[in-house]
Amino acid sequence: MRFLLCLLAAQAPLADLTALRNALQAGRYKDAENIADTMLRTQNGDAFLWTAKALALGGQQRTADAVKSLDRALQLRPDFLPALKAGAEITYKARDSRSRRFLALLLKVDPGNETAHAMSAVLAVEERKCEVAIQHFDRAAAAIRGDVQAMNQYGYCLMSAGRPQSAIPVYLELLQKRPSSRTIRYNLALAQSEAKQTAKALATLADVEDVEALNLRASIEAGEGHVERAIATLRVAVKLAPRDERNYIDLAALCVEHGNAALAEEIISTGLSHAPGSARLYSIRGIVRVLQAQYDSAAADFEKASKLLPEEPYAAVGMTVLLRQQNQTADMVEVVRSRLKRSPSDWMLNYLLAEALVREGAEPGQPAFTEAVAALNRSIQSNRGFGGSYASLGKLYLRNNQTEAALKQLQKAVELDPANRTALNQMLICLRRLNRTDEAKQVSAQLAALLQEELRKDVRKQRLLIAKVE
Repeated sequence: MRFLLCLLAAQAPLADLTALRNALQAGRYKDAENIADTMLRTQNGDAFLWTAKALALGGQQRTADAVKSLDRALQLRPDFLPALKAGAEITYKARDSRSRRFLALLLKVDPGNETAHAMSAVLAVEERKCEVAIQHFDRAAAAIRGDVQAMNQYGYCLMSAGRPQSAIPVYLELLQKRPSSRTIRYNLALAQSEAKQTAKALATLADVEDVEALNLRASIEAGEGHVERAIATLRVAVKLAPRDERNYIDLAALCVEHGNAALAEEIISTGLSHAPGSARLYSIRGIVRVLQAQYDSAAADFEKASKLLPEEPYAAVGMTVLLRQQNQTADMVEVVRSRLKRSPSDWMLNYLLAEALVREGAEPGQPAFTEAVAALNRSIQSNRGFGGSYASLGKLYLRNNQTEAALKQLQKAVELDPANRTALNQMLICLRRLNRTDEAKQVSAQLAALLQEELRKDVRKQRLLIAKVE
């Protein structure tokens, strides 16, 4: 608002104009609105007064009314810089979607406006458009220098775009401003690691007793071939957070990667002593036991995981690993059928039977195809919360040209798991076959959004922290 007050001060010293300036400056926005209205009765074509009124309305959080006043000002003078700046400021502060329009118009008139670039960058980050954000951040260096959160977002986007070398100076400057921030120190170390500056990364993380930092340090140490050191580091992380299943999983994965499945099993068992209700730990231990040919124990772990968290696919994934491993000596379909004799209504085994039959080439019209459909229906009857069964049944119906029936199953799968890309893809095929164009467009948009989200998760896998800086 300061820029408009300066302009007000430069106007002729009329009493009403002075009163308007003083009211805005003092934050008496209702008084300012009344004064502006009085003046507009005789000066309705003054873009400056419409802009002043917009500021008064914005100060009262009446964003929609403020935008109307600004639109009137811009009708009178399309390139009126004070109105464009006021529009950007008011709508950005309110996180109103119209801020993008004002910022675009402002940058067209004033392309070097660093504040507008900084605002545009932050909005782009919120929309997960990091490449766009970087372009704006690059042109807003001075404007964001004192804004720790904006600089953290800048570093995040550079890392997301695969530019760790560019992110390092951003995080170094941030660390000077917030030397005690664990988030900034962690992100700096990650950038250094990604830029192959591993010695500097380890120095950045030195003496940091923080679980996230220890986890990253172990990853760097393992990458450098210091496996024993990495295991020791992860053991410290486990002691700091004994109920955090992630540390046990990371440590076990490191052991498996270096050929020590027995130690991995011991570590996961220790984790289960601290987190006995973790379905994920049971399923991971089952997989580790498969690697050691402990098939009965592995099956017991997968079944336990299924009972603890039936709506999650951990157990199904683990059992698939087990059965595929056993498939070296026996037919997978027959293994599942033999297990189903003992537990004919087991949702997971029925699901796996259908998957195995399809993998072996079951086609519409064949008995194996009919058996797969029946198995999936039994799976759904036993567990209506597992989206995988609905998705697989929908795919089979679609292959059999039962499009309406397929769509019904796929919609249920997406209802249970909105991120199920397979089900969404199959839904799109169904809707196009049925000429339901508008719905197909909605599913296409949902798929596009999901792909963007998966890109974001890819960054998260690097454990890049964009959390609020301490």
